[in-house]
Amino acid sequence: MVTGSQQSQQNQRKVQGWLMDEGWQVGEHHEDKLLWALTAGDQGGRKITVGQPRDRADMIIIQAGVHTDDGIRRKIAGMGKQERNQFYFDLQYALLQMGVEYAGIGDPFERLVALQRIYSEALNRDVFIQRAILVRNAQVMIFLKIAALMNEGVEMTQSPVWV
Repeated sequence: MVTGSQQSQQNQRKVQGWLMDEGWQVGEHHEDKLLWALTAGDQGGRKITVGQPRDRADMIIIQAGVHTDDGIRRKIAGMGKQERNQFYFDLQYALLQMGVEYAGIGDPFERLVALQRIYSEALNRDVFIQRAILVRNAQVMIFLKIAALMNEGVEMTQSPVWV
């Protein structure tokens, strides 16, 4: 019989192995809310965080965060209310179309996190990798929307964040 702790460790090993097999650079991340967490960077330098919540041993969350810099926040703050609301609407609509959950859209716009959940019953390599790529692509879409808003190349920081 496999205990919850053993299942959690097996899930962590599987996820870590799948990410490494796909060429991601994987490291451990510590967060009090999580039984375990990993950061994974793809070959383009984009990072996602994968973890298992302490209170939900049947769930793994895959997420990617985008932090905006001062220049971006100033640009957004300087927009008219209608233009700013349209930007937020377009960003949220694009995330919903992609099929990801998100958190962090607000005024001021400092951090946005896109995420997907996967449950133990569906945890296999194919489903996991598809969802990891979806979250990574949502992060890229956020970068592109902000770059279009800025009408120039944009540099943003990515870091493992947990909602």
